[in-house]
Amino acid sequence: MGNKKDVAIKAKQKKQFDIRGAFKKPALAALAGVSDVAFRELCKGFGAGVTFSEMVSAKAVWYGYKSGKHFKTLDLLKTSDTEDIKGVQIFGSDADIISEIVGYDIFDKYDIIDVNMGCPMPKIVNNGDGGALIKKENWDKAKNILTRLVKATKKPVTIKTRAGFNSNTAVEFAKMARDCGIAAISVHPRTVQQLYKGRADWGVIKAVKATLDIPVFARGDIFSAQAYFDVLDQTGADGAFIARGSFGNPFIFAEISAVQNCSPTNNSPFATKIKDSPNPTKKETSPKLLKDNPVPATLLKDTILQHIDLSLKHFGERYTVLTMRKHILWYFAKASLPKKLKAQATTLNCTNQLKDFIVSTL
Repeated sequence: MGNKKDVAIKAKQKKQFDIRGAFKKPALAALAGVSDVAFRELCKGFGAGVTFSEMVSAKAVWYGYKSGKHFKTLDLLKTSDTEDIKGVQIFGSDADIISEIVGYDIFDKYDIIDVNMGCPMPKIVNNGDGGALIKKENWDKAKNILTRLVKATKKPVTIKTRAGFNSNTAVEFAKMARDCGIAAISVHPRTVQQLYKGRADWGVIKAVKATLDIPVFARGDIFSAQAYFDVLDQTGADGAFIARGSFGNPFIFAEISAVQNCSPTNNSPFATKIKDSPNPTKKETSPKLLKDNPVPATLLKDTILQHIDLSLKHFGERYTVLTMRKHILWYFAKASLPKKLKAQATTLNCTNQLKDFIVSTL
């Protein structure tokens, strides 16, 4: 017991960052191929709290940094001045490499170091990374990574994990991670083998929260403002991540903010249906946001155009065209448009065509 107390005391002395306070607003999760700096900047404008980079390979950073040249992974590490609290998510299984790279100057701008120990994608798991680390036979490896990483950085170290690999081992794994000195944990309550099938079992998050004395953040099936407040209510979690719920829907952050800041004078387009009660409750207002407040067409159009411009600013023409095609399809899910128009979006070859198409369609 003495060793566990020593770890906890050292962790508190080392980390002055108020991680619970940072997650009072909904966080944008690390999303491969989605949460680039342009999308993070956009979500921040709609009210996101902590914003996380795309998942970054520790080995790619290690090899690239040593080359002394520009390497592709650096693009994943771009940040914006609008991001006041920035998180970077690392994946890998080599403790030597992970504990070394966090000392590189390219990570200086980040406030939180998050380790992915839950990604269920086969190409990640089959390489021994992500969700593979929560196989029971790999817990010693996970423990070594976290212990060394916590010692190697003054920044708060957090982890993203799942309910387990093929069964629910979340509480046991979470306790082990806590004893390594991590600052917080986020839990997606499906197993690795489930991928995204079935419903997220928020009871898993509740059990982890009831066990740990460090912040626990919720994930899984948070596709609306209602779901955001429901998961906090049902689990007691200290905050929550928006992941797939942000696809084509940065507005979800505004919807949540409209409830958090609800008042009869709130001018947000997402708060127009808020009840006239002097002190409306979250439960009274949050169901109204998505059911009665579809995103206004003008706002949808302006947001897509802004997204295109942000991507151009950070990445240039070619990247923007390829990336925005998929984003536009997600955005169009918010509007009742013929399939023919949605298909047309995937054939556009320059940003001017993209913009003209959006203006003429919406």
